[in-house]
Amino acid sequence: MSQDTGKSAGSIKPGTRLNDIYEITVLLAVGGMSEVYKGHNIQTLDEVAIKVILPHLASDEHVISLFKQEASILNSLGHDAIVRYHVFSIDRATGTAYLTMELVEGPSLYERIKERPLSLAEAAKLISRIASGLKVAHGRGVIHRDISLDNIILSGGNVEGAKLIDFGIARLGIGGDRTLLAGSFAGKYNYVSPEQLGLFGGEVHEPSDIYSLGLVFAAALRGKPIDMSGTHADVVRKRQSIPDLSTIHPAARAIIQRMLQPNPSLRPKKEEIIDALRPMIAASREPTLRRSGNLPGSTPLAGSSQSSPTQGGAGKWIGSLILVLIVAGAGWFAYKNQSLIQSYLTAKAPAPEPTAGKSDFKVDADPGAAPPVPAPPVPSKTAEAHRQEKPADRPMVEAPPKPEQPATPSTEPAQPEQTPAKPNDPPPAVLGELEWVRQFSGGPCFFANSTKTAPEKINIEGFAPRVEPFYEMERAFRSAFNYEPTIHVRQVSAAQCDAVTYLNSANANSGRPKIAMKNEVLGAGDALTATISDVEKNQLYVLLVRDDGEVDIVNTKSGADGNFTLNVKLAAPAKQASIPYMLIAVESDATLEIKAGKDIFKDLEAIRQQNKPIVTVKYLRQQG
Repeated sequence: MSQDTGKSAGSIKPGTRLNDIYEITVLLAVGGMSEVYKGHNIQTLDEVAIKVILPHLASDEHVISLFKQEASILNSLGHDAIVRYHVFSIDRATGTAYLTMELVEGPSLYERIKERPLSLAEAAKLISRIASGLKVAHGRGVIHRDISLDNIILSGGNVEGAKLIDFGIARLGIGGDRTLLAGSFAGKYNYVSPEQLGLFGGEVHEPSDIYSLGLVFAAALRGKPIDMSGTHADVVRKRQSIPDLSTIHPAARAIIQRMLQPNPSLRPKKEEIIDALRPMIAASREPTLRRSGNLPGSTPLAGSSQSSPTQGGAGKWIGSLILVLIVAGAGWFAYKNQSLIQSYLTAKAPAPEPTAGKSDFKVDADPGAAPPVPAPPVPSKTAEAHRQEKPADRPMVEAPPKPEQPATPSTEPAQPEQTPAKPNDPPPAVLGELEWVRQFSGGPCFFANSTKTAPEKINIEGFAPRVEPFYEMERAFRSAFNYEPTIHVRQVSAAQCDAVTYLNSANANSGRPKIAMKNEVLGAGDALTATISDVEKNQLYVLLVRDDGEVDIVNTKSGADGNFTLNVKLAAPAKQASIPYMLIAVESDATLEIKAGKDIFKDLEAIRQQNKPIVTVKYLRQQG
């Protein structure tokens, strides 16, 4: 979630009261689904952060479910690196759903390292603190899945006050593997783990957060992230081996290498990480290691830059109020090699290498080769400004790289890379974001639509059997509009492609009719319950598309309010199965001569130009 106080006054005016308990003070930030305000308790005057669903999403059951899940997660966790939860409620007068919690003031880690990299001791303190918070979260069955520089806030600008935020896409492991984003990609591309891309079985558990935390650790020491994004081929290739860590402080390389193992079973536990960091923190307290400046002719190591005289102070972070939305072996190596670590800390760095014309993009070494001997650290470029989410453009289509094997032997081979069908050239940026998304071609079985929520904020929902086209879409969109979209990928089966093709030709999800589902993730015994509103034409047809391509025409009940409701009992899936469905509403002025079955979309397409129906789709999954 980003600050937006200069761009928008927010949907709620200062002074507005919620349930006569809280009062809105000022807008802090705007995100893809919500706004965040600073407020206070009317009786006690205690300041709080208030997260409110954006008005156009206030009736979306999926978004409300995310809010409720967020509240449930916060309520189950207790740690100093996790924000304190107050209440989830709905204002009686306005129907506004809101979440109140501890207000934390300070910059994100991303903003912090734009000024300078963290020193080794600072980074070690920060990662140790976040790992301790993850230990509590994982102990409650909660996997964050979106750890990044943006999602770590430094209270007061200090690493000692670091908090991990934004558990809105977290997975609750307690009581079954049920996540509101089942079948969707979750997380920022540069920080995702191999298993989030479907490698190593695609099971996202605790080690996934460790991998992302390792990339954050490296970025904190370097002053900018390791480039782990690019085309889909790039993203997968870069996660089949440990990235180049030659610019990382030598004392931290061993633990970061373990955290970035492609095979999740080889990554360290939280306790091992915390143990490995202790000597780095302790070494910084030794009097001989405290330096007021560099030795003559020396250059600071990457990750050990010093504060300038102008840095620090509370005034530095004015305007950087960010809501904390949610929470926040190498061990033996560290203990047995403390003298080595201290020698690294006190060593004089080598002269800087020439950098003129040198690209930040690094090609991974041959993963089949023996691990290289760590090279001398490259000096940190502390004055370089680096925008995290806008990497340099690369060619739209690249030849797929030769398949590589993971650098570290594993008991489970990485999934072979598959080359997706190449999307057509992206549409020009002059179209505007919404039409650009409409015209983007991701292949024969692809449909995407979007909603603009604020300046430089767009939510894209896409349907396809594979995720590869969306990597190309994300890269091309970023290149065209200079900001990163939020993409929700709805993975369908190959048998559902006729439905996806029809959605594309019918220009689905143009605004009505509206479908509100009670749940988008159903358990084995749950019924599919939904309400359809804003139906203006004479005829309404509701289609349920199963994963085998079979299509049912669902009966609905009309209410006095003009809305239609449905309640469908689905057959129980196999244990551990996750079955995709599509619920499609088609409204038409004329009666449509259609029959249930796999050919229904061919019939609908044949009469589409004549009848000009209006089509809306919702995606759901049933978990076994």
